[in-house]
Amino acid sequence: MIYKIEKNIHTHGIEITIKNEKDELVYIVNEGIYFNKKILSFFDINKNKTIYIEEENNMNLHTYNIYINEALVGNLNYNMLFFKYNFDINKNNIQFQIEGDCSSMEFIIFKDESKVAEVSKRSILLSEAYEIDILSREDEKFLLAVIITIDYLLYDIGNANQY
Repeated sequence: MIYKIEKNIHTHGIEITIKNEKDELVYIVNEGIYFNKKILSFFDINKNKTIYIEEENNMNLHTYNIYINEALVGNLNYNMLFFKYNFDINKNNIQFQIEGDCSSMEFIIFKDESKVAEVSKRSILLSEAYEIDILSREDEKFLLAVIITIDYLLYDIGNANQY
């Protein structure tokens, strides 16, 4: 399934829209802070919160826990060493790997050496938008959450000077 991700930056925060290949709205993602924790919430077209991502800070390692339908399903750990982004992605004790350049939103995600998602900004160069091709239906929501979190980390937190 191909998704188009579009970012809208407001004075009160970030709003991300996720549309399917028919250009139909699937999710709206909003940023919020609750009890001093940053949270990204995914709302479906019926305004139900179906996915949310909660930040945990542990010294040099940042962990983002991913919840689907209120259940913790996995996490993304992030740190930066020697100007290189390091992501550790886990879902139910299964590791995912990234190949490519996350900083330019051009990368592939693998699970057990099989490609499960591809992120590309090539076709939409002059906008704050990119496409995601998710090949794994069973990991679809989780992968959307991971990719949005990577975008959020690199462009909205890590590189505030981008905007």
